[in-house]
Amino acid sequence: MTIRELNVFWPYFFYGLIFLLSIFSLSLALRSRLILKTRSYEYGAYGVFLLAFFLLQILTELLNADRRLYFFIKDIKVFVFVGLVIFIVFFDLFLWVRLRAVSKWSFTDLSIKECMDTLPVGLAFSDRQGRPYLVNYKVDEVSRMIFGRNLLNTLDFFDRAMEARFLENVRVLSRADKLVFILCGQVVWQIKNVDHGDFLETIVSDLSEEYRLVNEIKENNKKSQALNNKLKAYRENLDSFIRDKELLAAKRKIHDDFSRSLILFRIYMEDGEKTWEKRRQLLSLWKQNLVLLKGGMTKESRDSSWEKLVKAAASAGLNIQLSGDLPRQGKILQLLIDILHEAINNAIVHGQAKTLFLQIVESDNSFRFFISNDGLRPAGPIVEKGGLKNIRRLVELEAGSFSISQDPDFVMEIVLGKEADEDETQSYGS
Repeated sequence: MTIRELNVFWPYFFYGLIFLLSIFSLSLALRSRLILKTRSYEYGAYGVFLLAFFLLQILTELLNADRRLYFFIKDIKVFVFVGLVIFIVFFDLFLWVRLRAVSKWSFTDLSIKECMDTLPVGLAFSDRQGRPYLVNYKVDEVSRMIFGRNLLNTLDFFDRAMEARFLENVRVLSRADKLVFILCGQVVWQIKNVDHGDFLETIVSDLSEEYRLVNEIKENNKKSQALNNKLKAYRENLDSFIRDKELLAAKRKIHDDFSRSLILFRIYMEDGEKTWEKRRQLLSLWKQNLVLLKGGMTKESRDSSWEKLVKAAASAGLNIQLSGDLPRQGKILQLLIDILHEAINNAIVHGQAKTLFLQIVESDNSFRFFISNDGLRPAGPIVEKGGLKNIRRLVELEAGSFSISQDPDFVMEIVLGKEADEDETQSYGS
């Protein structure tokens, strides 16, 4: 049976099938040129395409009663025609499988281009005049963002970036000889030009995260500097407080020694037996008191220990709010002031507080102190170290109790027993 004797349905069927095969063969030929290093498969694909085109021409003449190729088709057998179609199908399948295997396991020009397009960094290679050899998708994307067009010349691209010829929402952050940083919206781009001698390389990198971290570090440095200034002022006032405290202790010692000297002098005067030994002892004690009096008497401080503490805290930016009455001047008040020094330091350094709250509850035989602040709440469980450890040591040395609460806010509770021999009578109010 010849092709002319087929039913009218089959020529149309073969026409559609061969047309699709011809298009597929042409696409395989073009892809072979890009992927395969040898040209034999490419030429074979072009040959199959021409064969398919020839068979299409035969079917066209058969359906249109054209006779330009009549001498080819008048006696062509159906099995020959079908065999040629099957050959085209198998060749296309073979070449398609071959191309898939090569593209999967081999590095080709196309695979290199595809890899470059997936990079988060923009890369462009060009000759000495800036004419691009290879440009990935990221460079074109950035070029459209800042210039409104694709990259056409790498030298022009870099020169326009250095001269800040951008769109309206783009500005230069800094520039160097072969480096420029630009801000486009919320994204910071670094554009770098590298001269490799025979060719030029243009690199475009997204440095938004690094830029954000640098600004965050600068902001933290400003806060740290402000905190250091507050602590410096606090330490300066603390030094003054310590000097006044030492002066007060010296005055108390002088007062106690003078009282003891007067008592011994009265005993000496009332004693009927006045020996030279007793006189020498009494004279030596008076001489010691006179030396202390001469070296220890200075200008009286106008501020009490409590007022000094409040001023020192205020100089560091911390306000102390007192609720209740302070203990009488004596051992408990001095211990409270020592504890508050540690609490103030913790509130400023760790809590960044502005106000320290001190509540005092007095009972018949004890004082309860509640210390808190308006600073940052602790992120986790409290570990006693540094200042808190010092506070606990001070309290426990006086047989007191110390506890910490975090629910709902951070509060230190200190309980101290009253002194039995307080000799100071001045009371301070809030």
